[in-house]
Amino acid sequence: MPPEVEFPDSTAVARAAYRPGDCVLDLWWRQDDGDRTGRRYRYFDVPKAKYCELLAVHRAGGSVGEFCNREIKSHFDYAPAEED
Repeated sequence: MPPEVEFPDSTAVARAAYRPGDCVLDLWWRQDDGDRTGRRYRYFDVPKAKYCELLAVHRAGGSVGEFCNREIKSHFDYAPAEED
């Protein structure tokens, strides 16, 4: 399970990073089609299994944005992440 993955084919999510020790998932949401970095939001208490599902959707060529909207955004607390 890679700790960070890019989604070059997604029009909604640029990349994701997961910290299993904290169960924190960072998602970089694209602001437009040309946005390679996106705005980062941090989702809390996300189980490792949910991150694995996200990776499986990506590998299968499914919609990463639809998955995140349906399975992440509406189920987990989040906050805009501070830039490092």
